[in-house]
Amino acid sequence: WVALETDLAEELVATAPKQTDKRLDWRGLVLVAWLLAERSQPESRWKSYLDSLPTWNDFENHPQILDDADARLCVANRDEALRKIKIRNGTMEDEFELLSSLPSWRFSVQDFQWARLVVFTRGFTVPALYLDIEAEMSRRPNDVKVKNREIKKLKLPVAKGPQDVAVLFAPFADMLNHNRRPNAEWRYSTADGFVVETTKDVAKGEELVVSYGDKSNEALLLEYGFAGWLTRHDLVTVNLRREAQSFPLQLSLKPISSKSMRKMMAFLRGNPEEEGTLDLTKDKEV
Repeated sequence: WVALETDLAEELVATAPKQTDKRLDWRGLVLVAWLLAERSQPESRWKSYLDSLPTWNDFENHPQILDDADARLCVANRDEALRKIKIRNGTMEDEFELLSSLPSWRFSVQDFQWARLVVFTRGFTVPALYLDIEAEMSRRPNDVKVKNREIKKLKLPVAKGPQDVAVLFAPFADMLNHNRRPNAEWRYSTADGFVVETTKDVAKGEELVVSYGDKSNEALLLEYGFAGWLTRHDLVTVNLRREAQSFPLQLSLKPISSKSMRKMMAFLRGNPEEEGTLDLTKDKEV
């Protein structure tokens, strides 16, 4: 709701219903507009939070802003990943064209890309209904002034685009790193707001980590710009060819323990003294 108070966001919301031919993330764009408007204000009350966000240089290796050649290297020539990058780049071009047509727009392409990547990497996805209910419940009277300006009643765009989910910023919480074995989790509701709770005993000085979702490394790379340990979702495609025919076979890269790896290598080398019993079904990830 706070993000809707900027002039740029108001203009975006006003033009959204006219964009019936565009399928855009309108709620995410409202946050983009808010980020750019607030960052341009030296005395913004959100300055401390804005200073904690990644800079443009922090995004220099994000696959979404790499040129075609570097992006291909970044995703190991995976056609599906390159297709997703191309689709999102196309969407971002449409978003920039729309935003840059608004009267209050005074920002560069790089400014837009920075703000869009901040929303991608720092935003939390929640049911849109929660935000709509909260916005209605917390709506202030029209005679309340903010910076000598009347707050107008604003509604989120009713246009083509994802309507069932929304993105929000949670200062401080968005600094929590990802781990497949988290010791904390987050939740959001209209009753409690945004809450982070530990899920196990945490020692003094231990880092709190959450899960960004049960995703493949490819998904983490395209969304957040990083990759970690292999997961059960990480697959490699092997094309089996016979004459003019090709059959794609997807193999899992799910990690196995170093002990099982040694057993496997001993088995392949034909060393019966080292191989022991190889049972990958009981293996645990490392």
